[in-house]
Amino acid sequence: MKASVIKTESILNKAGNKEFTNVYQAGSLHIAAQKIDGDHLFKHINDTANEYIVVLSGNFSIWTESGVCEGTSGDIICIPQGLEHGNIKGNDARILILEN
Repeated sequence: MKASVIKTESILNKAGNKEFTNVYQAGSLHIAAQKIDGDHLFKHINDTANEYIVVLSGNFSIWTESGVCEGTSGDIICIPQGLEHGNIKGNDARILILEN
């Protein structure tokens, strides 16, 4: 077993102009990167995982069935499993999504 470092800048470079880029998966941990500028509709429910959205830069908001969550650089948005969410909006936002 070995520890590893995941450089956030390299993650965001992998994302390029793609809407969603899978970066790392080990067991139940899944990490993805996203660049968001504008509105995106993607309502869904994670039945088996909590979702954590780390806002690395820019402004980001996401609709949840319990209300809208807004974050800026340095914030972490926590979405518990079973909570419907989606309809994301970003203003030149760069985010990491962690599911576990």
